[in-house]
Amino acid sequence: MITGPQIRAARTRLGWDSRTLAHRAKVRLAAVIRAEGASGEPAISAAECAAIERALGQASGELAPDPSAPV
Repeated sequence: MITGPQIRAARTRLGWDSRTLAHRAKVRLAAVIRAEGASGEPAISAAECAAIERALGQASGELAPDPSAPV
């Protein structure tokens, strides 16, 4: 599952603000803000998380690696 830092990094790389991501993912802005605030797995519904991940993936093709993940 995508993490908060991955969401924030991918959104930033695309040049989107949180509102744009929410619109593209068809989720509430509060869900994006909550997801990005998480240090790990976001505390949002699985459907919201999947929608965010899908929107970012479609736009960028690849998500940023989790900086806290072991190498």
